[in-house]
Amino acid sequence: MKFFCLLFLLASASAAISGPYLHKADSLYAQRAEGYQPATGLVDTSNINQAIRYYQKALNLSDSTGKEKIYWKLLQCYYYKGNYTTNEKSLKKQHFQKGIEIGSRALETYPNSPGVHFWMGILWGYWSEQVGLLTAGRKGVANNIRHHAKRLIAIEDTFAEGGAYRTLGRLHFKAPKIPVILGWPSKRKSLLYFEKAYLINPKNLFTKQYYAEALYDQGEKSRGLQMMKEILETKETVHGIAEDAFIKKETERFLNEHRE
Repeated sequence: MKFFCLLFLLASASAAISGPYLHKADSLYAQRAEGYQPATGLVDTSNINQAIRYYQKALNLSDSTGKEKIYWKLLQCYYYKGNYTTNEKSLKKQHFQKGIEIGSRALETYPNSPGVHFWMGILWGYWSEQVGLLTAGRKGVANNIRHHAKRLIAIEDTFAEGGAYRTLGRLHFKAPKIPVILGWPSKRKSLLYFEKAYLINPKNLFTKQYYAEALYDQGEKSRGLQMMKEILETKETVHGIAEDAFIKKETERFLNEHRE
């Protein structure tokens, strides 16, 4: 009995020490879009850099029960830093790579973490865009992404509003078929995964953007166009200032490129 009381006291002490750092990190992440520039679509790095520092401090001071969530929050920060603070491919790749390295270490201790598997799939996906999809395909990155998405489905398929299905849908839609090396990507199959994510949360703008593009590409143009119209008419902030603006910009770009 004394042993369990000691464990409880140690866990409580750890939470008390790391708690303020975690709270500060969450607050800074909530303000990640400070300094957002509509012309460039980029934000200032100050808040996201500070959020990373405070999450790292919280991680170092937490016990094992508190670290899992902090790990995936760190990965989320590196995704954001790579996607919304720079347009330089080398820096983007560097930020995504850093997140992947942290996530790989996290999975050694937390192999069933839904958050780590979700963000690892995302980071690998954006990393592949920096090196080129064909090169990434030859390096086996598509299989890495599929692995993390499949693990997430097995653990918690509704995590991040159907994030695993959204990831698999995008993977099937974007990954190139490479004879012998990569033969499974299927644009038709992407629709099945996007539909699953859409049913979990039809208001998720990432899901709607990806699903709309796939629908249009696969011959369901009217439904795809309607979904794009809904994205552009969305007034409330859904994911964040920079994220929502990025999605709308990408939707407008797609419409301009496919204007008949």
